[in-house]
Amino acid sequence: MESDASTSPRRSDSSDSSTCSDGDDLLSSSSPKGTGIHRLPPLPCATDGAIAALVEELESPASSLDDLRRAAMELRLLAKHSPDNRLRIVAAGALPPLVALLSRPDPLLQEHGVTALLNLSLREDNRGAVVDAGAVGPLSGGARGKKDAATALYALCSGAPEENGPRAVEAGAVRALLELMGEPERGMVEKAAYVLHALVGTAEGRAAAVAEGGVPVLVEMVEGGTPRHKEMATLCLLHVCEDSAAYRTMVAREGAIPPLVALSHSSDARPKLRAKAEVLVGLLRQPRSGSLLRARPSVAASRLPAGLCN
Repeated sequence: MESDASTSPRRSDSSDSSTCSDGDDLLSSSSPKGTGIHRLPPLPCATDGAIAALVEELESPASSLDDLRRAAMELRLLAKHSPDNRLRIVAAGALPPLVALLSRPDPLLQEHGVTALLNLSLREDNRGAVVDAGAVGPLSGGARGKKDAATALYALCSGAPEENGPRAVEAGAVRALLELMGEPERGMVEKAAYVLHALVGTAEGRAAAVAEGGVPVLVEMVEGGTPRHKEMATLCLLHVCEDSAAYRTMVAREGAIPPLVALSHSSDARPKLRAKAEVLVGLLRQPRSGSLLRARPSVAASRLPAGLCN
């Protein structure tokens, strides 16, 4: 996939374009001689008119494929290089046409659309708008930039789960997360499980996880995942089981008790993980009783392991 850093957006000839202030990752032109590094000046911020023209080009039925590719690429790069641009691109109405690109047959348009949405979601106050624009559903697969799609989904759901979580669940995020967790080769299992843990903290999220086949995925992670995957799966299952006898019965019938018992006695597992596995085993062995977690608030409210977020 073409790197964002490999191409630069067109520089506007307009005299009112200002210089972007977030060029810390760009090399300044004052490089010492003999270093072999060619330092670049900061990119100019696009004017509102230039951004509006790019959005209009995406929306126009008269735009050729090359026109669409160029407009999408420029929006993608402008969103990468400036937090201010990210806000102005969203304000210009770019989200609906960018989301529409994810359903286009052209792989390059899909790639530009996915990565533009990822770059826009780097600004936290854009994330609710990106979710509301319908980006979550198309990000569950098919796009050329699958890793960028997964990272965008992670950013959208994890930044403010109490705000974006319900909208993300309604838009189909749980299915997308479970698909990522079922495909370790994408390298997104841990991030997807982290976001799923946030979503299953709500009744809607738990219902969606069960309805979308999440129980077998989580049990399989406890059985054969890495130590961190086992921990995240155990945390998710604790949420799923804490208030529902029906869900506890489903998890027990899926065969979760033996690997959880093994985990609770594993010398390789952290003490806190062994304790959580033991609590979950207790829940599963009493599927028709009230939640044991109510008497153990320290477990129910335990924080996620450190180091999961990038």
